[in-house]
Amino acid sequence: MSRPAPWRRFAEAAASGQEAPGPARPGADAAGVPRAGVVRAAAAARTRRTERPSAADAGPLGLRLAASAAVCWATAFGLPHAPRGAAFVLAALLFAAVLATILRMVLRPGSSGLRTAVLVLGSTAALVALLLGVRQAERLSGPIAQAVDSGALVTARLVALSDAARVEAGGSSGGPRYRLRAEIREATAGGRRFEAATPVLLIGDASWAQARYGDELVAAGRLTAAQPGPVDALLAASTAFRRTGAPAAPAAVNALREGFTGSTAALPPDARALLPGLVLGDRSAQPADLAEAMRTAGLAHLLAVSGANCSYVLGFAYVLSAACRLPRPVRGLLGLATLAGFVVLVRPEPSVLRAAAMGAIGVFALLAGRRRSSLAFLCLSVIVLLLADPWLAASYGFTLSVLATVGLVLFGQHCSR
Repeated sequence: MSRPAPWRRFAEAAASGQEAPGPARPGADAAGVPRAGVVRAAAAARTRRTERPSAADAGPLGLRLAASAAVCWATAFGLPHAPRGAAFVLAALLFAAVLATILRMVLRPGSSGLRTAVLVLGSTAALVALLLGVRQAERLSGPIAQAVDSGALVTARLVALSDAARVEAGGSSGGPRYRLRAEIREATAGGRRFEAATPVLLIGDASWAQARYGDELVAAGRLTAAQPGPVDALLAASTAFRRTGAPAAPAAVNALREGFTGSTAALPPDARALLPGLVLGDRSAQPADLAEAMRTAGLAHLLAVSGANCSYVLGFAYVLSAACRLPRPVRGLLGLATLAGFVVLVRPEPSVLRAAAMGAIGVFALLAGRRRSSLAFLCLSVIVLLLADPWLAASYGFTLSVLATVGLVLFGQHCSR
């Protein structure tokens, strides 16, 4: 076996940031090797160490999280189209398989990749199926199910889950139509009053243009069943809404958004329409010709709030807290609080939720000292969001946002060279 070259210890010391041992002559090290060779070897060692893939991205943890996210997504995508009750049946079967696997592992210990896969993937799919079944039962339980199936005329107390947005096609009267997502909390049908927790898509006339996220509203309309998805019914409003109140937090956020929009009144028309979209994702003041021009130029994505905006907010909060010399846990909490406020400010759309969830998990990873596990963080954020809202699995915005992030994680470093 040949002796290692004496200059290698200098390269290793330079790569690790330590002081090279032994005296040095001008232009050469102690073994007579020129310093240029040492510097080149140290740079190569640093490059290899920097480009080494993250253990969580390339190791078993990253692969298990990716497989769990895929199974979670497939379960959440398919079950809403199955008959009612199928989610509970699937959850029971999967939990039985998981328990049988655990029992077999206890009685016959040993390492088995198949057992681990059944345990991890079965538990994830069973949990998604159970949560989705419970949500379906809550949303269409009691008299509201009969009202939806019969197309009843109801007077409902609702909470707006989005801002009113103009529908492109006009109604039969020729006037503009507006839509918004809402949740029915209480309704009266056929002289009977009952409580509910049913998400609906409401369609109304021009009087609904001022409905805002978080508003508590009262209105009358006709319910009809909707296709399986994030809403369970359509409510065609036959009256204007009556605002009965709004929680303090949504009211303050709406006032802040309106104040920002009002501050752009002195700008030219196009800038006045674009600035709220760039900052808040608010495209309500954008005329049809400007929207078409943005789509033609391929710049419509700039008006959608997503990962870049959340990164700016988190970065600003972290830099500010670092300048104030706050402890690291306090910086993380401040970043999470700022991110939560930003999500409420710009509205919790699917792409914003994905970016916020990944940012929050990234903050925890930063506190734990694991900064490079991007793929694992993405998969974990997908699992958390689908557990919280399984209907995101069928959202085009959520799908495109996740795929774009996967592309950046896997190929971003190669494309930047």
